Amino acid sequence: MGPLITPGFHHVTLVSRDARRSAQFYRGVLGLPVAGTHADAADPEGEQAFYGGAPGTLVSVLEWPRAGQGAAGIGGVHHTAFGVATDEALLKW
Repeated sequence: MGPLITPGFHHVTLVSRDARRSAQFYRGVLGLPVAGTHADAADPEGEQAFYGGAPGTLVSVLEWPRAGQGAAGIGGVHHTAFGVATDEALLKW
C-alpha cells in the first residue's frame, strides 16, 4: 500500500443537546443553508444535520439530548474558523 493521502475533509461534526438551538445559530446567525438531515444511528432520539454548501465546507451537528456538558481540554476543538468574502465583512463579524 502506498502513502495515505487525502485532498481535504468532508465535514466536521459537533455534538449538541438541542438541534433546534443549533439550527438557530448555524442557519439564523451564520446564514448557512441546511445541506441535509437524517436520524442519528447512535442515538434514536437524536438527529444529524449538515450545514454549509459542499463537502469540505460542511458542519455536521449531532443531536444527543442526553449528552453531558462539554469541557475544554485535550480532545476538544479549540475553535472553528469560517470564511467571509471581504475584509469589511470580517470586521462586521
